Amino acid sequence: MNLDLYATEHPPSTTIRHLMARYGAWRILRTTLAAFLWQGHRKPVVLPTDLSARLRRDIGLPVEPAAKRYWDLR
Repeated sequence: MNLDLYATEHPPSTTIRHLMARYGAWRILRTTLAAFLWQGHRKPVVLPTDLSARLRRDIGLPVEPAAKRYWDLR
């Protein structure tokens, strides 16, 4: 069974007015500012090239060949 989360979608102005009536303007403003400031504290993005060959193989990515050693170049 699927649930339609957006079945009763309201315009943003209606939603903001409803939140302000329920929680108050200062609380909404404080929460919005905190969320805006917290965006800078996200975890760094891990690229597939940063993963080891073993992890790449485990999640189904193609394994890059190992770099040749100096003595193999002769």
